[in-house]
Amino acid sequence: MITDSQTNFVFISSLLKERHSTFFKDFIYLLDEIGIEWKLLEKTKDIWCRDYMPIQIAKDKFVQFTYNPDYLLDEKYRHLKTSQDFVCKAIDLKPAKSKLIIDGGNIVKSKTKVIVTDKVYGDNDTLPEHEIRRELRELLGVDEIISIPQEPCDITGHSDGMVRFINDRAVLMNDYSPFMPTFHRDLLEIFAEHNLNVKLLPYRIFDEVNSDKIPSAKGNYINYLQMKNIIVFPQYGIKNDEAALSVVKTIFQEYDVKTVDCNSIAREGGVLNCITWNIKTEFKSKLK
Repeated sequence: MITDSQTNFVFISSLLKERHSTFFKDFIYLLDEIGIEWKLLEKTKDIWCRDYMPIQIAKDKFVQFTYNPDYLLDEKYRHLKTSQDFVCKAIDLKPAKSKLIIDGGNIVKSKTKVIVTDKVYGDNDTLPEHEIRRELRELLGVDEIISIPQEPCDITGHSDGMVRFINDRAVLMNDYSPFMPTFHRDLLEIFAEHNLNVKLLPYRIFDEVNSDKIPSAKGNYINYLQMKNIIVFPQYGIKNDEAALSVVKTIFQEYDVKTVDCNSIAREGGVLNCITWNIKTEFKSKLK
């Protein structure tokens, strides 16, 4: 399994430039400044390319899960559903395909483990849970599939807004204890069962929704972009910014941690990991 720390090239939906021009300029300026190569994805229907793009298993091996999220089934949202085939064809990518319905944002990975929320079972309810886990292990080439409960009120059910791997032995998790203590304890117990140490990251939920009734991601720091020795970390101009940044800098001391204001994209319900699709490649010139 290719981990985020091994990636060196990032794709972004071309729609980001249209919808969030100021953020886009700031973000691209930062990527250029720190030497991260990037390219725009065309033929996308929304900015959340993490969800409809394939998962990279090895340098030249990708698995494309079926992108058919229930939160886009309503007629008024169907125009937001991106055709995976069109986007992949545009960059000359031919991934292996799986019939399992999973958003890329619900796959948090290390070299040997993957964390998903239990939404994956509801989305694939024609299969028993053990069969889904077995198929995921085989497709992704990992030893463990760790299932955690979906965050309450998060319609996407994505694990990348809840937790990230530090390494194969430890995870960084939102601190839910101030407002969801039972949910917090349940997560800690699950990670303990899988022998994973847990570090906590400040977290806050704002009672804000956008015009599509999607809750804001403001206050979510776990959804950062991680590549090679770089972390691009969200900031919101709120009290938790400094504390969250301090935690990440302490844990990832070998990383160059950069920040960017993410209020604009957070209003749409996601942050930096959501808007990016980062891969490992040795053929950068072909992607330009």
